[in-house]
Amino acid sequence: MPVSATLAANEAMDAQRRRGEPVLPMAFGEAGLPAHPLLREALADAAGCTAYGPVAGHTALREAAASYWDRRGLPTDAETVVAGPGSKALLFGLIAAIGGDVAVTRPSWVSYAAQASLTGRVAHFVPGSGGVPDAGKLARTAAAARAAGRPVRAVIVTLPDNPTGTQAPADAVRALCSAAERHGLIIISDEIYRDLVHDNETDFTSPAAISAERTVVTTGLSKNLALGGWRLGVARLPGGRLGHELRTRLLGIGSEIWSAPAGPVQQAGAFAFGEPPPLVERIALSRRLHARVAREVASRFASAGASVPPPQAAFYVYPDFTPLADVLLRRHGITSDEGLAALLLRRYGMGVLPGSAFGDERWRLRLRVATSMLYGEGDDERDAALNAADPCALPWIAAALDRLEEILADLVVLSRGAIPPDPPALLSRGERSPQTPPALGEKPFPPNPLGPLGSLGSLRVDTGGMRRRVVFAVAVLGILLAVASCSGSGPGGTDAAPAVSPRTLAPGGPGPDAHPGAAWPTFGRDAARTGDATGVGTAGRLSVAWQAHLDGAVYGQPLLVGHLVIAATENDSVYALNASTGQVEWRAHVGTPVPLSDLPCGDIDPLGITGTPVYDQDNGLIYAVAETSGYRHVLVGVSVASGAVRVERDIPAPDGQPRYDQQRPALALSDGRVYVAFGGLYGDCGPYRGSVAGVPLSGSGQIISYVVPTAREGAVWGTAGPVTGPGGTLYVSVGNGSVSSTQFDGSDSVTALSPALRRTGIFAPVTWRADSEGDLDLGSTQPALAGNGMLLALGKSGVAYLLDPARLGGVGGQVAQARVCPAYGAASVDGSTVYEPCEGGGMAAISVADGGIRVLWRGPGSAWGSPVVGGGAVWVTDYSAGTLYELDPATGAVRYSLSLGTNLPHFASMSMSGSHAFLGTDDGVTAVAGA
Repeated sequence: MPVSATLAANEAMDAQRRRGEPVLPMAFGEAGLPAHPLLREALADAAGCTAYGPVAGHTALREAAASYWDRRGLPTDAETVVAGPGSKALLFGLIAAIGGDVAVTRPSWVSYAAQASLTGRVAHFVPGSGGVPDAGKLARTAAAARAAGRPVRAVIVTLPDNPTGTQAPADAVRALCSAAERHGLIIISDEIYRDLVHDNETDFTSPAAISAERTVVTTGLSKNLALGGWRLGVARLPGGRLGHELRTRLLGIGSEIWSAPAGPVQQAGAFAFGEPPPLVERIALSRRLHARVAREVASRFASAGASVPPPQAAFYVYPDFTPLADVLLRRHGITSDEGLAALLLRRYGMGVLPGSAFGDERWRLRLRVATSMLYGEGDDERDAALNAADPCALPWIAAALDRLEEILADLVVLSRGAIPPDPPALLSRGERSPQTPPALGEKPFPPNPLGPLGSLGSLRVDTGGMRRRVVFAVAVLGILLAVASCSGSGPGGTDAAPAVSPRTLAPGGPGPDAHPGAAWPTFGRDAARTGDATGVGTAGRLSVAWQAHLDGAVYGQPLLVGHLVIAATENDSVYALNASTGQVEWRAHVGTPVPLSDLPCGDIDPLGITGTPVYDQDNGLIYAVAETSGYRHVLVGVSVASGAVRVERDIPAPDGQPRYDQQRPALALSDGRVYVAFGGLYGDCGPYRGSVAGVPLSGSGQIISYVVPTAREGAVWGTAGPVTGPGGTLYVSVGNGSVSSTQFDGSDSVTALSPALRRTGIFAPVTWRADSEGDLDLGSTQPALAGNGMLLALGKSGVAYLLDPARLGGVGGQVAQARVCPAYGAASVDGSTVYEPCEGGGMAAISVADGGIRVLWRGPGSAWGSPVVGGGAVWVTDYSAGTLYELDPATGAVRYSLSLGTNLPHFASMSMSGSHAFLGTDDGVTAVAGA
């Protein structure tokens, strides 16, 4: 395991100093202040304390710590307190003592996940804010992990938060406690920064005040009193049986690792936790200093165009450079937060940490900036900063702030042809965009009063003690030149590579009789995506017939055409395999896929052909869409007989954002066109909008399109792709939008489109706005068209909606609704029974007969793949374990299971013909005999 990111960054900065290079040290989270003289005296007086002492810590220390918590409204028995050589060691011991996997907030302190890994556990990142995970997502994560055989036993929170410097509101803490109770989780509340909340009058809510029986609290002296090098931490365990068992285990672990904290440090720590008035005053001064400098640093980032939450605690700022992603890409080639942090260190000597070190997504371009090392080079300067009425006016801090402003100006401003957006205000808690008004009581930094011009570069001029910003004339000139020469893609977009010369199909041809028929020509076998393998014989004993190792992962369903299995890979290749032997009969390599490192976000590496192709018997072509270098999406039509490419046509991004679009849904074929749906990359980065394009089968002629009328997102990404209903109407499920008003925006919906891609109907839940805000939309599965003519829509929220496809009814227009399960992937249909790929608890068989919704049974708990029906059975995969299940369609009982001996991609689903089934795998195709 590598050295912790924070320590590694500190060592890198020291190395630059030793080489005589200038540095701006903003990476290491050290409090940056000298020890109080009284603490130094206490430590010196205890120098003769050389015995090991008890593992739990000296009684005086534990009693002082108990009194510390008493004064904060947490009555504490000294017997429930355990001391260790820093709270970091105690956290490791607690993870080991509790056992099981842990849930941590995304983002969260670097060591939580690393310590879980060291104990052989998995850290499950759950999005959240202020150091606390979103309670609903925590609950879903815990349920899913349990179903997968990796139960989560504990959730770690940081109050207030490192890396963001923010504090979770009381409601979020209460929701956390409720979720932890429902799922039997122990809460570990890391409150090392509790005494450094900038507004000391702000109410602080500890989980221990709500769920005392299941909460462990840890703290120390490294932050509030700047004693990081003394290495002393304390843990407050819950009372009762749980606390007793935890204490026994923790002491056992401590006895083998640290034996006991250093005796002199314990004695000085007892004095510190006693909180004599001089130390209380010192903490108040440090709190004031941290707040002043952190807010001044945050304002510099905001003026440069980054989004920054207002600092509320400690000495951290968490700027988000995503609004400047295109500027950074064009000028510096930056596509990740690691690249941004490396550039700042290499070019400017500025040390920061990438947000991904804390579990954040790389593409978000977030940085953790520590402000505490700006206070001075030695104790004299740091003491002066501590006692100054305006520390930012001190020459050394002012110089550091000036240098920061210069760096940011050069980084994002003086780029040729690139104009940063208006600098957003610092985002208040819970905000989703710069346009959202701040919460009551918040005072986020205003945008630069000079407007967008003022964000483009400034110079501080000393005028008799006053400082004022003067806009660089050269920056203004640069703007005018840039505006005059603007070209390229739309706002936030990235120019794709030049389009290929199209290949088109000549009119006429031999007709369908000249081309082989298909048992499985499209995803789900038919245009309605039923996944019902009609005519397949009764299943027998299962076995792996063959495995074909191809040049990349196969995310789509294999097609079955004549004697061939057609598979498309993420290496932009289309294969024809002999269905009996798995031997390659031909391969068409149609492009160069895009490596993940070139994408702004995502989780497929490389990204090539992801959506399931479609076969047209009339012209004998396999149609697929390849993502190729230069952010192009290219439709190809490949001859099923020879593998020759007969059709090739660039599909311009309907939303104008090819860099951020991903083609995951299966292709559909209807009305002389191939219909191609687009969503976003994993992580929903960038200003994309979901869309559907219709391309003539010949490759020539007008491309038509529909774009979801939301401000951002609204992905059409369900793996089954568009569902074709009566009259050629296409039904698509649409994901969450970026909610910017109370007016319905077409997201979180089932949308009906004519063959000309005009919207003819729409349904959305009455909860569409809350669903979009909580990422609980309908976009994760297709609208399932049942045999009785009704549509069943089921998505991430777990609520199923029965719809009349002829009258979708708008917002709240469902015929019936019922809570079933969160579902991801593709459903299959047999008559009036719909089989949904439920996350957690196993797939669900749902009857939609008689205008109602009724769950008939649930399948194996870990089998979340996309089901199909055939051979008198329901088939579903556990893609995490690589297992195929054959289920009784009447009861859901497992008739047979088969380990495939290979890894399966997410949402893996199979196709069937004769007595065989075929699945795409992480490196090819596996055939199963007996299905």
